[in-house]
Amino acid sequence: MISQLAACQEITDSLLIGDWIESDLRPAQNTSKTTDCNIIRVVFHVITDPSHPFANAEISEAQVRSQVRAANMFFRNDSLNYHEDNNGLGYTVKLAELDPDGNTTNGINYYDGIELFGDDYGQHGLNSNSSSGISPVTMANALAWGADADGKKYLNCYVVNRIDGTNGGGVQAYAYFPTNNVVYGNYNLYNTIGHHDLEGEGEHFILKTYTNEGKVWAHELLHNFAIFHTFQGQSCTETNCATQGDRVCDTEPQTQPSGNTNSCGTVSHNLMDYLSEWNKHIITEGQAERANLAIQNSLEDYLVCTDCSTSPDLNSDGFVNVQDVSLMNSSFGCSIGDLCYNPAHDLNCDGFINILDISLLSAGFDGSVSTTHIRPLGIITQKVYDIRGRLVGESLDDLPDGFYVIRYSDGTVKKVCNGI
Repeated sequence: MISQLAACQEITDSLLIGDWIESDLRPAQNTSKTTDCNIIRVVFHVITDPSHPFANAEISEAQVRSQVRAANMFFRNDSLNYHEDNNGLGYTVKLAELDPDGNTTNGINYYDGIELFGDDYGQHGLNSNSSSGISPVTMANALAWGADADGKKYLNCYVVNRIDGTNGGGVQAYAYFPTNNVVYGNYNLYNTIGHHDLEGEGEHFILKTYTNEGKVWAHELLHNFAIFHTFQGQSCTETNCATQGDRVCDTEPQTQPSGNTNSCGTVSHNLMDYLSEWNKHIITEGQAERANLAIQNSLEDYLVCTDCSTSPDLNSDGFVNVQDVSLMNSSFGCSIGDLCYNPAHDLNCDGFINILDISLLSAGFDGSVSTTHIRPLGIITQKVYDIRGRLVGESLDDLPDGFYVIRYSDGTVKKVCNGI
């Protein structure tokens, strides 16, 4: 029986984890699959339950936006979800702004579940382990968004009233590894979506106390990006970390924990473990690399670009100074899709407004707090980051072969394969 602290329920259909091809995680040879497009559009399908007025699953737009923001903070190791041992991803999730037909949207759709699926949905919700309720295949066939006119796909996220008849303990959510089947996406209880400290401006979010930090959906997204649970294999030993357990060599082999400790006597503090949310802080370097490779090789059709043209002279007065820093503070910590996100402040065009943008802004200073600009705005500089978002230098010279992101001070972003 899964405890209330369980973040998700694994599914082992052939469409999912069992038959996912590990070779899809190998770096491409003699051809670059890198791109300057690093945004994955998500669409939330909120299936309400009017038969239960006090638990109807109708969460607000602000609650959904708080969830997207929390996940991006975790994946960027930024702001509220910063931890010294966490490793960020090179990608951003963003609520869709256009539907497949090109119509404007906020990326959140609401449906009457009883009208769509009948009383079985009201009584049982989504099916996971039981024979009652609506199957993910039925739900996805009815609601999933396909590709847009350019052939670019959306990651479908479903928010439901119950899973196997309950909205409390038991299965909180589940997700599929990369697959071309219509079910690909993630399926979540309504009271696990959101972060209680973000967005809303005092609005009351419908969240459980043990799933109120937005880590359930972030956990499910990593499943969508081909990451196993840390306790995959249920063993305290491995002879080959690349083919056993979670297939990641910098996570310790372990069993599923009881409370926060597993039978191997360790606490992983990992987002992909079954732990209390307050005890989940990290994605390891190996997990980040595996997720990035899965996205690059299996989810290329989901990646879209965003137009970005920025200047560190935020107030357009011809100077780069403390006034510009003050303006950036108003959106510091925000990411693309957040209500507080200002694209003019995203100087490196990575979808986040954080210390990297402050660094680019300060490049216009001479080191002193001055009201006169020292560096002409037309001079373009560059910084090089690895695929986990860590600054590694200002040139590819002397860097080992691999994937890198070059961010130019004029707002241009380029991903390169050094040595290939």
